[in-house]
Amino acid sequence: MIRGMSDAAAVRCGRWMILVTWCVYGCAGEPAKGGAAADRSPEKGTMDASRKAPQEGQVVRGRLQFRELPAVKSVQAYEGVEFSLQGEGGESLALTPAAVPRERLQALDGKQVELRVRRVEGAAPSPLEQAPLGPDGKPLRRPARHEVLEVVSER
Repeated sequence: MIRGMSDAAAVRCGRWMILVTWCVYGCAGEPAKGGAAADRSPEKGTMDASRKAPQEGQVVRGRLQFRELPAVKSVQAYEGVEFSLQGEGGESLALTPAAVPRERLQALDGKQVELRVRRVEGAAPSPLEQAPLGPDGKPLRRPARHEVLEVVSER
């Protein structure tokens, strides 16, 4: 027993430790291993094909917007969408730097641009990762994004 803790509190603490251990080992199957396991998609258990084999990108047009991520835990920080492209039809694309540096995209904030992009599906969080919960009580997936491969033109 821990000094200053009642018997009831010690029992609750023990139950909590059993629950945490079960969640880490029972829900995930086994604890995550570093290295190559971090590159595997949770659904398939295989390497993410979109990162290994780049496909030819599509060209999109619109106004590039930069929004700095908050420095606190929030849904916006978890999603990690700093850049977006507002199209003429009102649609919005979430962008992420790939071949074009982040600083170059920041310099284009508020400008009309034409970009070559490639779609990357959103990832589900690791079972050991902290993630905000959706209305169904399950961890939110990160949104699909478009990797910026090239700045075709800017106005």
